[in-house]
Amino acid sequence: MKKTLLTLTVLALCAVFSPPATAASFGAYGSYWDAEDADSTTGIGVKFGFGLSKTVELEFHGTYYNDFEETIGGTGYRISALPVGGGLRFNLMPEKKFNVALGLGLSYVFMDSNIGEMDDKFMYYGLAGFDVGSDTTRFLLEVMYRRLTSNIDDGVSVTDIDFDGFSFNTGVLWKF
Repeated sequence: MKKTLLTLTVLALCAVFSPPATAASFGAYGSYWDAEDADSTTGIGVKFGFGLSKTVELEFHGTYYNDFEETIGGTGYRISALPVGGGLRFNLMPEKKFNVALGLGLSYVFMDSNIGEMDDKFMYYGLAGFDVGSDTTRFLLEVMYRRLTSNIDDGVSVTDIDFDGFSFNTGVLWKF
């Protein structure tokens, strides 16, 4: 509950203090993250975008992944991750029915495990994707590369886990 409240507060503050927008967007999506060390997992997320120009958007997002699994020394760990962050999205064809986008950004990832403690970390990402549809409602498909290493301290040892990998987001985007 504390993480959810913090996430909503950060997103609200970003919305209030963002530069004047020429257009805005809101999206909801499902996500699949294929991490290097931990098993892949699925999650759900939301995103907000504020137009800085016709082609550049300041975008904020948060995605909750509840089900990474990793086995270390015969012990099974369940890991949850909540990346909350933002970056710039470059819309290459913003006024067309089919828009291609590229982006990059930074996220703070809240990490938790069923056994031991995990460090929350910053990570960076790059993204490529497209959205297609009407002026107001669009289908969204994105591929992100995330770069993240965290660790688990189970009281006996500290083990690094590499979460580097691709994630795929698909959902609906509303523009207004």
